Amino acid sequence: MVEISRWIRDSAPIGFFQAYGGFSGNVDRWHYYYLHAPCIAAIDFGSADTALALPEDRRGEGIQIHALHFMTPVNATRTIDRWMHLRNTAVDDPAAGERISDLLRKAFAEDKAILEAVQRKELQPRDRPPVRVAIDAGANHYRRIVAEMLAAEQDVAAAAE
Repeated sequence: MVEISRWIRDSAPIGFFQAYGGFSGNVDRWHYYYLHAPCIAAIDFGSADTALALPEDRRGEGIQIHALHFMTPVNATRTIDRWMHLRNTAVDDPAAGERISDLLRKAFAEDKAILEAVQRKELQPRDRPPVRVAIDAGANHYRRIVAEMLAAEQDVAAAAE
């Protein structure tokens, strides 16, 4: 598993969190990405009033959403992404669930456009290795895990022949 996380302390609340958090001032926001090779991603993101100064292990006391992605590769360049979300606020409000789903659909569509552009660039022939920077560490680690899984699968297939 690969875990990538970040906190943004003392900033304005955004989107859903502004609408449902009842925040009157700044918040501490977090994003945790858990990548389970080869094709499951869990995202934990949320906000809490900055005055609470919540430590990481108490972020469930804030407004929190979990988005779960179950990806099915179709071929080398196409994947189907099935997803769902869970939240700890407005749990009895079906309209809130649909509004959150709409917000997530928009965000995922933006992500899709960017990922498709990156993929087009990655597939182009190049005369030198790609430059990877520190922010790529999680993705690079995940790529290595998947490459190792593919190699092991090919070794098993070769041994069976």
